[in-house]
Amino acid sequence: MKVEVQNLRYSYGTGDFRISIPDLAVPSGQSLGIVGPSGCGKTTFLNIVSTVTRLRQGSLTLGDVNPAEMTDAKCREFRARNIGYVYQDFGLIDYLSGRENLLYPFFVTGRKGDATLNGRIEQLADEFGITHVLGRKPQTISQGERQRLAICRAMLGMPSLILADEPTGNLDPANKSSILDHLCRQCQTSGATLIVVTHDRNLTDRFDQVIDFSDFAQVNR
Repeated sequence: MKVEVQNLRYSYGTGDFRISIPDLAVPSGQSLGIVGPSGCGKTTFLNIVSTVTRLRQGSLTLGDVNPAEMTDAKCREFRARNIGYVYQDFGLIDYLSGRENLLYPFFVTGRKGDATLNGRIEQLADEFGITHVLGRKPQTISQGERQRLAICRAMLGMPSLILADEPTGNLDPANKSSILDHLCRQCQTSGATLIVVTHDRNLTDRFDQVIDFSDFAQVNR
């Protein structure tokens, strides 16, 4: 899914922070790494691209879809079917098992009973080394295992766009490179577009293009 932004402007109500992006395009099937200091709008941008945060000024195009023309309900349906999101805080539900957390988003689309999902769960869990946590609750597994579970959940439905907010932030150095390699390989296999926020500039050579968000943000302190 191609992601294209033109003349994007976004600010919070106080007016102390704003993002201004004149032009940005990520071709379908390619990857973008986003770097920059904390508070420069990287997560805000992911939320805009995911359609969770509605754009107020400028244009956002996802494939051939203009989210500004869609209702909130249509945006939710579009996200569920087309976008996988790896949240910085994992977004796992404490009272559900690992497998149930993977399947939870599919209640929205009615695909929970899809037999193909179970096979893909086993495939992803094996590749990311978390088969042993599928029957366990999030509070009983490590931070790194939660992070890998969150990545698998985002990729389970083979979405055409993956958004990842610090997907290696809770992993030890030995696992960071390996997990990002798995993520990029899965996206290449499925043809998905990948946008990753990271503080680790040592990982930026994995992406087709890299932008520093400090070029787009202004914070008045």
